[in-house]
Amino acid sequence: MQKHKNLLLFLAAILLLSAALYFYRYEETLPVSGPGAFPLSADVDVSMMILTDPAGNQIKIEKQNSGVWLLNDSLDADEYLIREALFTLRRMELRGPVPFDDRDKAREVLQENGVLLDVYTSSPLITLPGRVELFSRNRKFRSVLLGSDLPKTGDHLVMHQADPVPYFVKLPDDIISLNQIFPSNPHSWRSRVLIHYEPGEIRKVVVRHKENPTESFHLIVDTTTFNLADSKGLPVDTSQISIQHIGRFLNGFRYLFFERAVPVEAGSVPDDLRSEKPFIEIEIEDIYGEGTSLLFFRRRIPEDGTLVSDNKPYDPNRFYIQKQDDLYLLSLYYIFQPVMRPLSYFFLKPENN
Repeated sequence: MQKHKNLLLFLAAILLLSAALYFYRYEETLPVSGPGAFPLSADVDVSMMILTDPAGNQIKIEKQNSGVWLLNDSLDADEYLIREALFTLRRMELRGPVPFDDRDKAREVLQENGVLLDVYTSSPLITLPGRVELFSRNRKFRSVLLGSDLPKTGDHLVMHQADPVPYFVKLPDDIISLNQIFPSNPHSWRSRVLIHYEPGEIRKVVVRHKENPTESFHLIVDTTTFNLADSKGLPVDTSQISIQHIGRFLNGFRYLFFERAVPVEAGSVPDDLRSEKPFIEIEIEDIYGEGTSLLFFRRRIPEDGTLVSDNKPYDPNRFYIQKQDDLYLLSLYYIFQPVMRPLSYFFLKPENN
């Protein structure tokens, strides 16, 4: 019995040692230059991308076991932008090396304005008979510098980290720039979904209308009942309230997304903010005790004359939402209108005689 036990321990040690050696061994299996060095094959399953800007700031975008992409280990990433990025990597065409006379300038453009992209694929440490894979890890698959807008020509450039020869590439149709598809700003990679609640997940909503305080209210709901109170905290007679409108309001908190993130320095605001005072404040508390607070700000009408409103002194299409101090989110009224309701929205309308 002891002999069998020792044999099992020995085999286990050999197995762990082999796994460790495999884990620390790195081997670039793709060519450094030429047609196969840059575009990704369609069968490459990308599990992670790390982008590094010229200042050394990094963005990590990693695919979870659930299939969801996570930004910097904490935020949901923009699935659409990731699909565009992977589509570009697979469909871009290598045109050839940059001529000798222009290579120094091309390298300078890539070093000063380009993005270093490290692409990883999931690889098992151990593969048992029957294609059973154990202990998956992210293995670096490709490391390239990407950039666009070479002076005078505007060409798109790529350069392998292990080969100082820059190459011209042709991008797929409708892709304007590599810098646009691989932005170095982490806010550009975050999911556009700001909040998402199913109706049954919401316990309490407080809406404060700053420009018309009498239309403010707070709503408390549970599985069978609801309580609605006015701006003074006085309960509203539920017999006067439309159950359908309560339902529509709660359904409005599903998949609320923004258009663009506008980061600002501490204490500053976007240049086109109309007022530093919000016109609406919404607080949401879910059944798990977690809370979310949103501030809504008016946006000025663009000064270029592309938008003119005779009825409103502010942009009638877009506004800003602030969820944290250093970030404003440009949003659309028609997306958020279902949750910007006044108290009067919930009252039953008198029947016509």
